[in-house]
Amino acid sequence: MHLEIVRGMHNSGKTKYIYDKMKELSRDMEASCILIVPEQTTYEKEKEIIAYLDTEGIINIRVLSLKRMAFAVLEETGGIKTPLINDYGKIMLLGNIMRRKKGELSVFKKSSSQEGMYNEFNSLINEFKSCGISIDFIKAVSNSITDDENLKNKLRDIGIVYEELQKHLDEKFLDDEDTISLSSKKISESNLVGNSYIFLDEFENFTVNELKLVRELVRYSKDAVVSATIPHDYESNGDSQEEFESGWKMVADLKSLREVGIDVVEKFMDGRNSLKDDIQFLSSSIFGYDNVFYKVEPENIGFFYAKNPYEEIKTAADMIIKDVRDNGYRWKDIALVTGDEYQYAVNVEKVFPEYEIPYFLDSKREIINHPLVVMILSILDIGIKNYRQGDVIRFLKCGYTDLDKSSIEDLENHAIRYGIDGYKWKLEIKYGSGDLEELEASRRTVVDLLKHVDGLVKESTWEEKINILVQVITELKIYEKIKNETYELRNREMFEEAYENSQIWNSVMEIFEQTVNISGESETGIREFRDMITTGFEEFSISIIPPDDDCVVLGVIGKTLVEKKKVYFVGMNEGVVPSIHTSRGILYDDERDYLIEKGAGIFSRNEDVSMEKFKIGKILNSVSDGIVFSYSLGDAEGRTMLPSTYSERIKSIFPEMKVVGGILENEEMPEKTRPCLNYVSERIRADINGFEMDIKDKNLLYWIRENKTDFSSLMDEAFSYDNKAVIEDESLVEEVFDMPLKMSPYSVENYNTCPFKYFVENGLKPVAREEYKIDYKDIGSLYHKIIEEVTNRIIEDDEFIEKDIVQLKEEVKNISDSVFSIENESNDLINDSHRNRYIRSKIESTTEKAALSIVKQLKNSKFKPAYSEASFGLDKGDMNPVELKNEKGSVYLRGRIDRIDVYKDDEGAYINIIDYKSSNKNIDLNDVMNGLQIQLFLYLDAVIKYNSGIFENKGSFGGVFYFHIDNPILDGDVVDIEDVDGEIFKRFSLKGYAIDDINIISKMDVNFMENKSSNVLESIKMTKKEKFSATSRILKEEHIKKLLHIIEKKIIEVSDCIEKGKIEIKPYKYKNRIPCEYCDFLSVCQFDNELEGNEYNRLKYLKKEEIMEILEKEDGENG
Repeated sequence: MHLEIVRGMHNSGKTKYIYDKMKELSRDMEASCILIVPEQTTYEKEKEIIAYLDTEGIINIRVLSLKRMAFAVLEETGGIKTPLINDYGKIMLLGNIMRRKKGELSVFKKSSSQEGMYNEFNSLINEFKSCGISIDFIKAVSNSITDDENLKNKLRDIGIVYEELQKHLDEKFLDDEDTISLSSKKISESNLVGNSYIFLDEFENFTVNELKLVRELVRYSKDAVVSATIPHDYESNGDSQEEFESGWKMVADLKSLREVGIDVVEKFMDGRNSLKDDIQFLSSSIFGYDNVFYKVEPENIGFFYAKNPYEEIKTAADMIIKDVRDNGYRWKDIALVTGDEYQYAVNVEKVFPEYEIPYFLDSKREIINHPLVVMILSILDIGIKNYRQGDVIRFLKCGYTDLDKSSIEDLENHAIRYGIDGYKWKLEIKYGSGDLEELEASRRTVVDLLKHVDGLVKESTWEEKINILVQVITELKIYEKIKNETYELRNREMFEEAYENSQIWNSVMEIFEQTVNISGESETGIREFRDMITTGFEEFSISIIPPDDDCVVLGVIGKTLVEKKKVYFVGMNEGVVPSIHTSRGILYDDERDYLIEKGAGIFSRNEDVSMEKFKIGKILNSVSDGIVFSYSLGDAEGRTMLPSTYSERIKSIFPEMKVVGGILENEEMPEKTRPCLNYVSERIRADINGFEMDIKDKNLLYWIRENKTDFSSLMDEAFSYDNKAVIEDESLVEEVFDMPLKMSPYSVENYNTCPFKYFVENGLKPVAREEYKIDYKDIGSLYHKIIEEVTNRIIEDDEFIEKDIVQLKEEVKNISDSVFSIENESNDLINDSHRNRYIRSKIESTTEKAALSIVKQLKNSKFKPAYSEASFGLDKGDMNPVELKNEKGSVYLRGRIDRIDVYKDDEGAYINIIDYKSSNKNIDLNDVMNGLQIQLFLYLDAVIKYNSGIFENKGSFGGVFYFHIDNPILDGDVVDIEDVDGEIFKRFSLKGYAIDDINIISKMDVNFMENKSSNVLESIKMTKKEKFSATSRILKEEHIKKLLHIIEKKIIEVSDCIEKGKIEIKPYKYKNRIPCEYCDFLSVCQFDNELEGNEYNRLKYLKKEEIMEILEKEDGENG
């Protein structure tokens, strides 16, 4: 028995020495060689040794990880007599244990059910087991602590959980650590080991458990060779080369085999042939503290910085293109390495396809978002939440049912519109729009597919629940569908996705199997089942191999074997490289240090730092041609990022090295056509702004136009794009809008808000998805219907307003019940949930207060309601339309007036127009002049000018007002209890403009002259000289006539523009108000004030005096 320890620095020939030995031994077909390497490198090592041996395959050489070696020994010797358990199974066990032992825990009593806690406990116990830390040791340390009660209790809790977990494992299961421990005891019986030469390579250190296994492998194999990365002089220079400490301990442990009669020899490797001088200098100096300098500019080391990680990857991509095109590299000769996998993987996925660089992300893929997993969790959520609508639709959209996409979308739209949720999924679809037979058939299909959900909801064993899920999956024929999907992905050359998809079935089945093995016979509820199986899906990940050998690999420090010609080391920022080592899970750094002092062989923070240095050094020594470092000045959100201490160290070691900015800072031309489009577009834009293009950029533009006509056309379209909207062929206007043009006040206001918004709403007429819910529009509609009925009762029954409060409340309640009853005939939405029933009660309360205030206002007024919901229009209506002559004929105005109040005397009839609003709105004359608030004045115009015949005498102006339907909230600290009714009445006062006539206003509020102010009309007050106050909102009759004339002209202008096809994307801007903030069509118009042709219609603010001056000067009359 012979052990040879091959020592040397990175890239010193240790692996070559091992391969040579194996090559020599493999010539004897009777000889068996086993190469043991870290698990993540087995695939690369198999490829590497086949290439080294220059053969198409290997017969008597096996490449294994330590875990696979242990499993092979147990398979041979019969040691696997109990089921194997993976981390998911242990996490589930830990969940059961911590719930059952919750009463005995102290520190973890409250946090035992927190997300991630079981995983943290599993990681800690795995570490304890791998380092040989026993339950008795944890208990002994806990009992010995006298000055740290928290640590004492924490260790006590850990001991309870650890002991209970191990008890379960000892009785039924083997985990990875147990497999390694048990195999160590069985190696002496193994012919596989006894007849083999063992080689261990690429290990940085061994845990206590692994070391036991290695020692036994060495003892019972024919011969063994172990490589160790340690410099020759480490014994005397250890303090300054801490990154080799773990390797030194490993060698010391192996040397102790001499005590059991093993012949241990050391061989020192000095090979430095393939490492460039400057890279060698960097490798030996980067972690030192002395001032050393490389006196000339390094030829094989580069350094750049970029604006952010995205620009950093773009610059790296540009350099890689040059490497392959100009320097003879293959894609596979190049790798990117980073300490921040997520940040840089995201940007590689964006940039590399644009540069047409084939790449492979060397990381595991999570399965939690795979459609099969989402479908399984959706089924469980359907059971937990009783067929919640979103869960059912998510189940269907996973794509494993036989319903086609169109049927699923139709069913989804119907469910959203008509509130199919919960138990309603089991009810027949009898009403609604669309093909009801097809919708009902789809619903029955869904219910049939989910017929087993009730079995999941019942309390049953874990195994029974797993069997139900398997039955659902089997009935859906998902295995066959996944096979077909994988085949299609391969045909589309989406090999990574195909490989992931091909593994998902086995992954899910493995999780199901672990679930049954662990807790199959015990009972559980669906919520606990869902929580634990979700944990398994979250923990499970899939490893894949590169689908193409010739590609650039993106790897993470320590996770990827990097032996490349050239490496780009990106993300050399503080907190990334070196990484910020936070406390490990459950135990803080100081608590770990305490355990180490007591003899625990766990990892400390210092060892983490040392190990990261070792891994970086390994990368530096694995590069044959060159290495480029880079860092970012900021992150994607613009936050500043600092270069790391290693970056500064590298720059100080190489004072002659040029540190350059990325391609954005240097304004360099990209090396591929597609990214060149962005570059040349920026140059053209700069040229337009006065910065002339240089000859190089002009040549690039000329080349693109000559050789890439598709890109050239795309570029021309982009620069000629002005985002203008117009119907150029006026003959098409009649195809878009119904003629003759019929408009409402809202549609006129809409056009003046933004012509394009009018076009979308009235021309394209998109229909928003209707949802089964009560929103503010529905509430406003119900307010209107109830108050409309109250108004009708007032008009029909002269005695209505004379009723007492109790009678009025009863009347309003009956009216509300009637309105809600009619609403319920189409659906029962208002009574469908506690929320909706609460909304109903609020509507009833609000309309009651509003109705009582209307009655009180009318009691204090000579004006009485004459019409309610009076409509006017060309096609239908109680009154004639407003007809205005425009360039091409006529435009007709239509509308519905909530309430018309009339006061008659010997001189005629005076008209008040009242509009009910659920929002607190008042009239802004600036908006009226700009055509943004014409509704009330147009209604007044329609009644007085175009329908004067409905009155015995010609109608005259009274006022235009909004009535705010509201439930006022009063401040009890400000309003006295006896003033509450009066204050509520004032809150309901009419808002708007009245005629400048004290006599008429005194008819609107009979108490006006006595009180000198009106509680019926807001903002109408009288001075001591019996004149209206300056703040009173009043208009003279001639001002009203001229205002109506301005409105009519504005309507004619709008109609002429519409008939000419003018639909500009031109929203107004008034003060700081723009309509785009609340526009539903912003994503359609893509308005951008920076684009040529996109500008605001800027409206000027006019003071009241300026408006009055305009009204005084306005030509024309309206009447």
